[in-house]
Amino acid sequence: MDILLPGRFYTEEFEREARACGWDGRMIPVHWRKSTRGERIRNRILGRRSPSSAMIAPGPSELAGIGILLHAWPMDEAELSSLVDGVPELRWIHTAYTGAEVAVRAAGDRPIAVTNAGSQTTTAVSEHALALLLAMARSLPEHFVATRDREWVAPPAQTLEGSTLMVFGLGRIGSAVASKASCLGSRVIGIRNRVEIGGPDSVVDVRSTDEAVKTLGEADFVLLALPSTPKTDNLVNHDFLAAMRPGAVLVNVGRAETIDDNALVGALNSGHLRAACLDVTREQPVSGSSPLHGAPNLWLTHYTASQQAEGDHLREARHTFLDTLERYVKGDPLENRIDLERGY
Repeated sequence: MDILLPGRFYTEEFEREARACGWDGRMIPVHWRKSTRGERIRNRILGRRSPSSAMIAPGPSELAGIGILLHAWPMDEAELSSLVDGVPELRWIHTAYTGAEVAVRAAGDRPIAVTNAGSQTTTAVSEHALALLLAMARSLPEHFVATRDREWVAPPAQTLEGSTLMVFGLGRIGSAVASKASCLGSRVIGIRNRVEIGGPDSVVDVRSTDEAVKTLGEADFVLLALPSTPKTDNLVNHDFLAAMRPGAVLVNVGRAETIDDNALVGALNSGHLRAACLDVTREQPVSGSSPLHGAPNLWLTHYTASQQAEGDHLREARHTFLDTLERYVKGDPLENRIDLERGY
């Protein structure tokens, strides 16, 4: 059974380690070329995202026999879907990301197993989330802007100690943020669909989403660490934001689809929210026509929460894939397997 993967993941050592797991087949790297000026102009006319590179599609002989597909940067959703459609024998997609909705959509109704990065990015994303919470609490962006503009200001500030943090999504990342914030003295309330599962010791109370929306006024900070599913998409709408405490802060390190952008901009324009910090946005990069463009007290970190040193990221991603590959070859249950109905 052959493996298709982005060229940046491939090394001869990686292939040797895969064979040591019991796998025996071809490892076929996919490469990208710089997109042409004509392609960028055409995409702009059609209103499509204009990537700086274009995938060199493998030929039929290369796709024949592919059973495993490793999804990672720079492979976008359209490229992944086209590959999946062209590989009738595909049995497993492993995505090197925490969010697996792109792979789930590509798999569709076919009997394809989907696995994700598991805990690979938990430390980086949870540290990033904590940094954003601290930055918002201490109004650091306002200080940096004032310094750049040579102004002397004293924006409002507070501490995480003694504050209430409401974490939506108690998966690996949400639980890790809860633990870190609790160590700093925050009162952490966890939100999840299945309340009966409970939460980590750092969470003082676990509530359902419906209950949480009714009690949003308790929170100084609201952190989103949610997947994109029909139940979570546009969860943060006008009613949700209106229920938040005046002057509260919203931070999102989950999926962009959970927020209604127009509703968020309205809450920022009115001053109801003190600030919002998003690592994720529906459009990358945010264009001049986006409702987010120019919104006051909105700070973006442009999908960098999971970033690590380049060598560390690739090493961890390869290690996670190889661990899962060994289980796959042995026929053991796959770790980090996505429930295709729930989407996470």
